[in-house]
Amino acid sequence: MKTPLFLAPSAAALALLVSACSTTVESRVEKNPAKFAALPKSHKEAVLAGDLLRGMSENAVFLSWGKPEGIVDGDVKGKSFEKWRYLGQQQVVTTQFGGGYGRGGRYGGRYGGRYGGGGCNSFYYGGPTYSYIPYTAAIVEFRNGKVTSWERER
Repeated sequence: MKTPLFLAPSAAALALLVSACSTTVESRVEKNPAKFAALPKSHKEAVLAGDLLRGMSENAVFLSWGKPEGIVDGDVKGKSFEKWRYLGQQQVVTTQFGGGYGRGGRYGGRYGGRYGGGGCNSFYYGGPTYSYIPYTAAIVEFRNGKVTSWERER
């Protein structure tokens, strides 16, 4: 199946925008060598694999998964916690349909000449529109600065 010509530039622009905003594990480790060097061996291995382990520090989670989009503080039964929230993007495809009624005047008006030859019931199809809706893709919970749990969409 061939990709419509108008989608190729849109996809390229979106890929460039997303890559400009995101970082990789390698780039975070390279920019923060002291944070990485301070980690225990098992945490270093998990970071390089993009994984998490119980007991990891906030620095280790940052190196593995990057900066969270949101942080929530709270308290349950006298014990404080912190949760980091990471977002994902869900693609949504919509299609526009429209129509008009009546004669379009001398040049066909909005619908007449262009879409229906000047007839009474003229309709158009706007094609697919691609947009992205953010959603919570992962949450990491910390107590006393250490990972106690996490959940991630698959």
